[in-house]
Amino acid sequence: MTAFYYLSEVEQGGETAFPAADGAMSPDEAMALREPAAEGSGLVVKPELGAALLCYNHDAEGRL
Repeated sequence: MTAFYYLSEVEQGGETAFPAADGAMSPDEAMALREPAAEGSGLVVKPELGAALLCYNHDAEGRL
C-alpha cells in the first residue's frame, strides 16, 4: 500500500494519476504514458492541503 499526504496546495499541476483505474486502459498502456494526469483517463486526484490518499500497488494475487 502507498500513502500520499499532501503538505500544500498548488495553483497548477501536482496531480496523482491512476490512468488504468476502472479499466480505462491496461496497466502496460498506463506505464507507457509520459504525462498520465494530462491523459484524463482513469482517476486523477488533485492535491489539497491536509488531504491523504491511500492506494494498493498490487491486487490480492500480487499483480500490478
